[in-house]
Amino acid sequence: MTLRSLFTMAVALSVTPGLLPSAEPEAAVQNRAPLAPNVFPLLPLKSIRPTGWLRDQLIIQANGLSGHLDEFWPDLVNSAWIGGSGEGWERGPYYLDGLVPLAY
Repeated sequence: MTLRSLFTMAVALSVTPGLLPSAEPEAAVQNRAPLAPNVFPLLPLKSIRPTGWLRDQLIIQANGLSGHLDEFWPDLVNSAWIGGSGEGWERGPYYLDGLVPLAY
């Protein structure tokens, strides 16, 4: 299994209906004492979409080094996360931690 196929499966699972939390804000969830009450309401998933300059930058990032790092960086190509013998504690998970939100 390649890192790209692992990533594709992770993204597919993250957008499968029923696996994500409800899109409705959870207005009833409040902080307990002694914490201050919540000031800002939770936003529904997908309620904010990048446009303009930010959208362009995210596309550049996805099509550039961030979106293709797994194709040539040995620590990701041979990561223990995908069954290789390379390092498996930090680099792969940190890379996916940035790549999955970028793709989503």
